[in-house]
Amino acid sequence: MTRINDLVRKINNQDISIVYNLSEDDLEQLIIEADYAYHNTNKPIFPDSTYDIIKQTLEKINRGDDASNMITWIKKTKNRG
Repeated sequence: MTRINDLVRKINNQDISIVYNLSEDDLEQLIIEADYAYHNTNKPIFPDSTYDIIKQTLEKINRGDDASNMITWIKKTKNRG
């Protein structure tokens, strides 16, 4: 089981508080995985409310930067290589 899969399992088992202690990289990866699952498999890995908490936490780390723009940039950057 990958680290991200483990985090998804823990978060979905009512341990949302771990989100507040995750690294920026972990939060970004969770958003990317959640977006992929939602748009490509029609099987969301999180409820909308959990996704929102993760996204808001990421935005706070980035001092109010819009996480949607940042995630789009990350996806484009990763797809180039």
